[in-house]
Parts: sequence; structure tokens; C-alpha cells
Amino acid sequence: MKLPQLFLALMIAIVTSSHGLMGQNIGKHQKILKFYEDLQDKDKSSRHTTASIPDIKWNEVSPEIISPDKISVGAILRRHWINVQFEDLKFQIVTEDRIVVHGTVKARQPTECDFISNFFEHTWISRKEELIQFIE
Repeated sequence: MKLPQLFLALMIAIVTSSHGLMGQNIGKHQKILKFYEDLQDKDKSSRHTTASIPDIKWNEVSPEIISPDKISVGAILRRHWINVQFEDLKFQIVTEDRIVVHGTVKARQPTECDFISNFFEHTWISRKEELIQFIE
């Protein structure tokens, strides 16, 4: 897994793009980073992964039909994709209550041998200290 590279990319993104970050945004970044790390960990259940951010209605995330060429968080949580790797994560603070994360996700379907890779952009919305909405 690429957890050390993921962590390094996050730290670089935080240092370079968030001069003057308030402490509460650092806490949000850590929660979001942990979520992506947990999605990559094949030994973590979906319930464990989503428990770290309990205020989001995860059963409503990406309810659409699973696509063989689009890797979504909802599909990962439903185990339609395995061997998941998030790379080149970049965090952008749009407003105090909105963080956008973009990068590349690579995975394969359980019945396939070939990996595919997609660019993604996720928006995380918070209220006070809590992450309350995830938009894919």
C-alpha cells in the first residue's frame, strides 16, 4: 500500500496550500485522511471505515448503479472494488466549512485482474468541528 506516500502528499499539501490554517481544519484534514486510509485497508469493514465520520449518511453516498469504469466511494464501501489505492491527494480549503480533496484512485473489481485508475474530486462539508456531508 502507498500509505507513507499518501501521508507525505497530504503533509505537503497542508503545508503549501493552507498557510494560516485554523486548528479545527487540521482536525478535519486528519479525519478525512484517516477515512481514505481506511478505504485502502482491506481488513477494515465498511462499518469501521464510516464510523470515523458518523454524521454523514453513508448509505446515501453514490447509490447509483455500479459502473465497471468508475470507482466511487459508495462502490468501494459496498466492496465492488478491491485493492484500492488513493494517490496524489490534494486538499483545498474553499471556505471554512468546505474542503475539496482531489487525486487519483486505482482499484480493481473482485472478478477482474486488471486495475483501472480514475481522477476524483470529493467535497467535504462541515458544521463547526463535524464533517456532515460528502459529495462525490
